[in-house]
Amino acid sequence: MTKKHHTQGSVQNTPKATFDIPESVDIHAHNEDEISPYSASPCSSPSMDNDNQPKLERQPSRKESWPVILLFAEELVNKPHTITLLVILFALMLYAAFQVSSPLKSATESNIKLGVFTACVPLLIYGCLQFRDGIFVRPHPVFWRFVMGTSLLYLMFLVFLLMQNADDARKIISYLDPVHSGRPLVDRTYAEHCEFTFKNVYESTDIFVIAHSAGWFAKGVMLRDRSILWIGSVLFELLEQTFKHMLLNFEECWWDSWLLDVFFCNWIGIELGLWFCKYLGAHEYHWTRTSSNRDQSLVQRIIILFSPKHFDSFHWHIFQSRFRFVAATYIVIFTMTADLNAFFLKTVLWVDVE
Repeated sequence: MTKKHHTQGSVQNTPKATFDIPESVDIHAHNEDEISPYSASPCSSPSMDNDNQPKLERQPSRKESWPVILLFAEELVNKPHTITLLVILFALMLYAAFQVSSPLKSATESNIKLGVFTACVPLLIYGCLQFRDGIFVRPHPVFWRFVMGTSLLYLMFLVFLLMQNADDARKIISYLDPVHSGRPLVDRTYAEHCEFTFKNVYESTDIFVIAHSAGWFAKGVMLRDRSILWIGSVLFELLEQTFKHMLLNFEECWWDSWLLDVFFCNWIGIELGLWFCKYLGAHEYHWTRTSSNRDQSLVQRIIILFSPKHFDSFHWHIFQSRFRFVAATYIVIFTMTADLNAFFLKTVLWVDVE
């Protein structure tokens, strides 16, 4: 018999006990929620069967110890209910159809609005059931599938407007929203008092100052590259100077364009967006349990609830190759075109955003 020498003495090798574990047991499982039903409690000792062999006692899993209401809620939320939703949709369609035939719903305008609404409902329900999940899966994938469905409906509406002339498009917009559309816009100019004084700067600030910062915060979260963001910020101000003869609200004082917009509002939005990306990318969150998030504030938990499952940082390296330069240029042109379209569409279609 061999001996192992230690500093204080020697210890003889003893035979190891063997345990009969079924093949279906995953001995590498580490997740609390996936504990094997054959796993033993750390405080209990293995019992002996008839053959004097140690045998692991079956312990109840974590889900088996849950209350009935939690098990019902998990089944209700995490499993699809296609037939149930189909029955509900069919009942709503029948209700809407009989409401149309009633004397109270005889107006053509109400019938058309109700028909357009009910035509959108099946697509949204189909999207909630069948659309593919993206990186956003919390608080529930169905919520983001619904957002995707509404985005698809909005895209279809824009394509429909593309096939109309300006007068017909204005009539359609005024028909859907008669309060904020249907009348020519009275655009405000920002180039009336261009003396660089505190009074003029204060009077030129409005809700669009927050909109500037919020927009570039969103671009910072999407693009995640400071150089591309600053190129886009400066380029958009140059585009405003180019098209100010077409859109009156593009006329601004020099300090409004470069100091207030570029070096204040846009800078705050860009830096906050990049900080938000760094904040999400530098922390490891445990999504499966709420107990691990108790040390976080309510605002942090709400942000985590609606943030992506994984968050990657971007390193564009614009000048590393011709392909990267062309790709970055395309992204800048695409974002600038989207921003300009918002201003031109509200002017052409007479949509009052204030």
